[in-house]
Amino acid sequence: MTDVKNKANELLIKIRKGRRALESKRDEIDRMIREIREMHGPRARELKARVDGLEKDLVKHMKRNKAVFFTDTDEVALDEGVLLHGHDDKVRIPKNAASQIALHGWTEALRYADPTVDRATVEKWPEERLAAIGAERKRVETFEFEIKEVKP
Repeated sequence: MTDVKNKANELLIKIRKGRRALESKRDEIDRMIREIREMHGPRARELKARVDGLEKDLVKHMKRNKAVFFTDTDEVALDEGVLLHGHDDKVRIPKNAASQIALHGWTEALRYADPTVDRATVEKWPEERLAAIGAERKRVETFEFEIKEVKP
């Protein structure tokens, strides 16, 4: 019986040591990740801002030259990627929508933690419900692109 208990105690000791080692290793990894973020974060943010700006420039270029790119098609294949043009339905929701939704009893579209409108739910509603709360669905143009990925 004592051998059985001793074996169990030995295993408990090994588990405790293993857990401490694992926690120590995780702390070390977290510290290293923080250091890497501090070292490379500013450059990464700079690169992201540059890429975001270029993407906006491309969308503006597509909008300005819509007639050239998208007269007969909604998809233009280029050597470096694809330009896409389409339409999406967007729902404009007024500021007083939460009170109107509650008034009609359509509570599935309300978030109660912070009484706000659940946009995803409202966007699926039929036109009659949107009109009842003062919202409206509008058709908006979309301009997107896909870049061909090349292996370095």
